[in-house]
Amino acid sequence: MKKNGFTLIEVIIALALTSILLAAIFIIFSSQQKIYKTQDQIVAMQQNLRVGLDRMVRELMVAGYDSTGVTSSGIVAAYTDSIRFTANLDGDGVIDANEDIEYYLYDSGSDGDLDLGRKIGGNATVQPLAENISLDGLLFSYFTSTGLELTLTSSGLSNTDMARVRRIQISLTARTERPYQNTGNYATRTMTSNVTLRN
Repeated sequence: MKKNGFTLIEVIIALALTSILLAAIFIIFSSQQKIYKTQDQIVAMQQNLRVGLDRMVRELMVAGYDSTGVTSSGIVAAYTDSIRFTANLDGDGVIDANEDIEYYLYDSGSDGDLDLGRKIGGNATVQPLAENISLDGLLFSYFTSTGLELTLTSSGLSNTDMARVRRIQISLTARTERPYQNTGNYATRTMTSNVTLRN
């Protein structure tokens, strides 16, 4: 009587082939997981960048608005890395705290990376708008109605030049939260937008 079954050699070969197949599947899965994490960081960085830039653009478009003509609203301080401006949005003839806005970079939570901050009314509380901004990642350039770029000094734009500003170019550079694919380098993205002042 003949018994059917596998020899020890056949079992060893089958186990070896299965092990090779499982190792290949694990390597592919691990590689795909790293790619997913990297892409997830890049998507978060780009969304973060869009939100921060969009908020600045929308608010700068109304800088200087004053239907009463009594508040002298407009740009209060203009530097390469920060801006402060006012607008009498409710038309009451008084600049309220929420109508005095400043944007600049700061380290929220002392975590070692820079964040885009929004402060209203000279208040000490800063609202973080975008995280993981690169060092020197916020840049404002100021232009006249004829397209002439105004020169900034260490003390910012003069009062005369601030009155001449008709267009502001904002450049914001964000980086990923963690180094890119374990290289020690961060992936970065820069977005630039031009704001024509309406008032």
